Amino acid sequence: MSPSGAARGSFRRPGRPSLLLLAAFAIGLAVPARAQDIVRSLLDRIENVDPATTTEADCLAKVAAAPQLNAEGLFHGAFVCYVANKPVEGNFLFAAGQIRGMADMGLMEAASEADQMAPSALYGAIWFHLGGPGQDEVFRDPVATARLFRLLDAWTPEDRPDYNPGWNVGRRPDAATYQSALADGKARRRRQLVAIARAYSDPEYYALHREFAALQQRVRIFQVGTPEERQANDLQRRMGERARVLGLDFDGDGEPDAG
Repeated sequence: MSPSGAARGSFRRPGRPSLLLLAAFAIGLAVPARAQDIVRSLLDRIENVDPATTTEADCLAKVAAAPQLNAEGLFHGAFVCYVANKPVEGNFLFAAGQIRGMADMGLMEAASEADQMAPSALYGAIWFHLGGPGQDEVFRDPVATARLFRLLDAWTPEDRPDYNPGWNVGRRPDAATYQSALADGKARRRRQLVAIARAYSDPEYYALHREFAALQQRVRIFQVGTPEERQANDLQRRMGERARVLGLDFDGDGEPDAG
């Protein structure tokens, strides 16, 4: 069910939050315990969906509200749609959350040091938990993939004066700068997702991807020098070689692809 993970094509872009803080997340230092708690709290809110009461209509309402939602709201909407068995809509909201979140973290300056914890937590959540492309099945079905891109192409995130990214903002960007960042992020993420769809449609690449995902699910953290780490490195090397044969650009820095 979970769309999170560190698969090839994950959304990995630097932002304003402290890289030292993120490094501390990665190695589990005690110092940023409060920051780690905030990340966990954010993820709990995002993933807090009751399967017993969630309906398809709830998912469609989230899709309709997508232009107004901030990153947390978009990610939460994605989980609503996954629970409602609407994976195309879920993957759309997941990608929109990544795009909106990265623009907000880069341009919506926190009002104070205390307020900075929220964008730092969002960055940590995206980097370690919410950076993947979503559910695989969407990218292995050309019809579903086409629907996903129609939703993403039609999404026009709003920039209202009262828009709340999830923290108190000390300085906002001008409208042109913000919309440009959103447009650039959207175009780049779209190119990544086009490449992922092509990769997942390739039997050889997808078999390697599934093997890596299963290993990652079992091991969680690869310790240097272990057989699991060597296996992971070998799988990533083979995925990279296959991607080059297929001419794939997972970074999204190439020419636009119509998908």
